[in-house]
Amino acid sequence: MSNAELKRLAYGILIPELPGLTLTGGVRKFLQDGGKAALLGETRAEYVARGMSDERRSSETADTVKNLIGELADLVGTDLLVAMDQEVTGINRLHDMVSPVPSLDEVHRLDSADIVRLTRRLGEEMITLGVNMNFAPVLDVMTGPNGWLDGRHFGDDEKEVARIGSAFVTGMHGAGVVVTAKHFPGHRGCGHDPAVEVGTVSANVDGLERDLLPFRAVIDAGVPAVMIGPTIIEAVDASLPSSRSATTIALLRNELGFTGLIVTDDLNSASNARGVSIPTAAVEALAAGADLLLITGQTSAEGDLDAIANAIVEAVNAGIVAPSRLLAAATAVATAASRAAASRTQVGS
Repeated sequence: MSNAELKRLAYGILIPELPGLTLTGGVRKFLQDGGKAALLGETRAEYVARGMSDERRSSETADTVKNLIGELADLVGTDLLVAMDQEVTGINRLHDMVSPVPSLDEVHRLDSADIVRLTRRLGEEMITLGVNMNFAPVLDVMTGPNGWLDGRHFGDDEKEVARIGSAFVTGMHGAGVVVTAKHFPGHRGCGHDPAVEVGTVSANVDGLERDLLPFRAVIDAGVPAVMIGPTIIEAVDASLPSSRSATTIALLRNELGFTGLIVTDDLNSASNARGVSIPTAAVEALAAGADLLLITGQTSAEGDLDAIANAIVEAVNAGIVAPSRLLAAATAVATAASRAAASRTQVGS
C-alpha cells in the first residue's frame, strides 16, 4: 500500500471529539481525509457534575444535533459513527432531547424486561437524531468512592451489574446502536481519576473474575463494541495502561471470546498517556490490538490529528505495526459504521 492509502486507513481508525455542536476545521479536514467517526463530547465541568450545563440545555435541540450530523454525513457519507456518552445513570449527553431516564435506585428496581424496553426506546430516539454509537454501559464493579465513576456505575454486586448491563445491551443494540461496554477489564478499587491523575489499580485479593463477569454477560448478549480502560490494572498488566496493553486485549479476545470492535479510552488522558506523546500512544494501542482510537480535547478540535495519522504510517513502514493490523482495525470500524447506517435506515423507514 502507498503512504497515501495507509494514511487514509489511519484516519479511519481515529475518533476525535467535538466539544460542541459546531464542526471545527480540524475535524472537517479529518473527515475529508478518511475519518469515519466523531464523538459529541461534554466539558470537564459537565463530566464532573454528571449533568449538562444550563447553557447547553437551552441552546441544543434535536434540530441542532441533526444539522451537525448532516454536515458530518455530507463529508463522509452515511457510513459514519457518531458517538456520545448516554449512560442513563451517569452522563446523559442528550439531556432533554430524549425521554427522561430513571435514577440508579429506580433502575435496580426494574426487572430485566423493563430495562430492555427502556434502553430500546432510548436507542431508537438516539438513532432518530443520528447518534448511532453509545459509550455505555459502565460495567465496572466498584467498591468505595471514586470521583471518576461515582454516579455512573451500577454498584458493587457483579451479578446485578451483569443483569443490568446485559439488558441495556439487548435493548439498545436491538434499536441499532453500536453499544460500547466499558471500561474493560473493570476498575474495582480504583482510587484515582484517570482523566487527570496518573495511577494504578492494585490487584484484588479475590482475583479478576468478579470484574470480568459483567463483560462475559454482555458478550453473551451480543455487545458489538467494548471500550478498554484508561489506566494500569496490575492484575492483568502491571506495566502498561489497558488501552495500550496487548495482554489486556488478548484477555478480552482470547479468554472472553470477544470478536467485535475494540475502542480505546481517551488516549490523551493523564493515566493513559503517562507522559508519552499522543501519536506514540496511538501507535501502541493499535499494535496492541485496539481498533478505534479515542482522542479528546484540544487535539481533536484543532487538528493535530495529522501527526497521529503520520505516526501510524511511519510505524507501519518501520515494521512496528503490521499492515494487516491497520487494515483489520480500519475494516472493523468501517463494518460497524456500515451496520449502524443500515440500522438508521430501518428506524427511519
